[in-house]
Amino acid sequence: MQAPEPGESLADGESIGTEYTATELADEIGLTAENVRWRKEFVDFTAEDERRLESLNDVVDARHDDLVDAFLEPLTGYERTREIVDRSPRTEQQLGQIVSGYLQTLTGGSYDRRYFAHRTRIGRLHDRLEMPRYYFGGMFANLNTIFLEEIRDATKRQVKAALEEDGGERTEEAVLEAIDDGFSDMAAVVRGTNLDMQVVNDTYLHSYSKSVEAIEEKRQVAERVRESVEDLRETTDSVAGQSTEIQQLTDEQTSSIAETAGEVSDLSATVEEIASTAEEVSATTEKAEQVATDAAGTAENAIEEMEQVEDATENVTDDVQALRESVDRIDEIVEVINDIADQTNLLALNASIEAAHAGSEGDGFAVVADEVKSLAEESQQEASNIERRIGRIQEDTRTTVESLEQANDAVADAVGDVSETVAGLQQIRETVEEASDGTGEVAAATDDQAASTEEVASMIDSALEQARAVSDRADAIDEANDRQSEQVETIAEEVGALMQVGDSSETGRDRLARD
Repeated sequence: MQAPEPGESLADGESIGTEYTATELADEIGLTAENVRWRKEFVDFTAEDERRLESLNDVVDARHDDLVDAFLEPLTGYERTREIVDRSPRTEQQLGQIVSGYLQTLTGGSYDRRYFAHRTRIGRLHDRLEMPRYYFGGMFANLNTIFLEEIRDATKRQVKAALEEDGGERTEEAVLEAIDDGFSDMAAVVRGTNLDMQVVNDTYLHSYSKSVEAIEEKRQVAERVRESVEDLRETTDSVAGQSTEIQQLTDEQTSSIAETAGEVSDLSATVEEIASTAEEVSATTEKAEQVATDAAGTAENAIEEMEQVEDATENVTDDVQALRESVDRIDEIVEVINDIADQTNLLALNASIEAAHAGSEGDGFAVVADEVKSLAEESQQEASNIERRIGRIQEDTRTTVESLEQANDAVADAVGDVSETVAGLQQIRETVEEASDGTGEVAAATDDQAASTEEVASMIDSALEQARAVSDRADAIDEANDRQSEQVETIAEEVGALMQVGDSSETGRDRLARD
């Protein structure tokens, strides 16, 4: 397998499978410079060991593929461990490159804090693969075996070379030196890999402690989720009960709305009937308006004619008054004539009596005759006066007759106009009767409409009450939904936290089961 290029080792980038960098993870497990010094001192890892490990770089180059295979063979060579490799997102070649990089740093000659910080990446990789620690220990054992075999072979070669040198004079010393040198190399490898395994184990323990914390956090989250779910269940039950009541109210409201629709349909028909009747009433009203207009014109003419009649009547009144005065005067004259006639008759009677007594005597008759003559003259004069009066009366009568004729003509004209007015009024009456009939139909339709409207109003009131009840229930549901939303949000947050913990750490029980 090809060794990685310089800079491709595990020293680069974040620690595998975690948000930490290698340095940050080293800080987490307490791998400070002082801690590294103490660890080295504790296992007696000295500068000589560092030199000896660096001297084994030739072994890594010579046995590179064997060393990589020895490290990976426990994973790839057994069915029960093969699943570990299959879980890895990396290919076998990529895993080999990681191991190759580790071997290069193992014999790189630098064993400071940065070196051991890189070891956290190896530990995190195996933890990421859910590899039991004894598997990893076995892999280091196989790795050490390869190194020990190489050291053994090198020791043999060194002893053989010592035996052949100087004719065997330094055989014992050379053998002891070779053995001591080989043992020191072995000790350096063991101490170096032991330090590596310490860091790997610390990485495991760090992951395990995080898992324990995650388990406790999961438990607490699960408890909170359980409580939230319980509250949610109670709220859901309440919402379900309220939903049932709302459904019943909705059914009742639907029924009421259906009845309202029927009433509205009847109301619509009634309104149509009202509209039709209203059109007829409108036409009749227009006709009545026209007739009334004509009647008004005729009435105006009648007023003018009646004014003329009034003027003629006033003239007749004046004429009649004059005639009355003349008649009164005639009465006076007649009285005078009557008086004269009475006196004449009396004188005539007296003359007759005297004539009878006197016989031939005629003196008294002469006196009577004179008186009679005088009376006759007066009577004649008065008669003339009467004639004159009568003439004036006749003239006045003629004038009166003319005035009356004019009045009669005016009255006749007025009667004609009034007749036309009466006819117009008759038409108005008939029209009004038709309008009245239409109004009656409108009234009847309006009554029906009023009845339907009352029913609609009653149903609307009922629907309003139900709507209010629905509104109250809806408010309760809204409040319940708000609480439910808050609880669901809480659950979502808790579950999100639980999932995040689940992604970053596995349970301690599984870890213990593997170990």
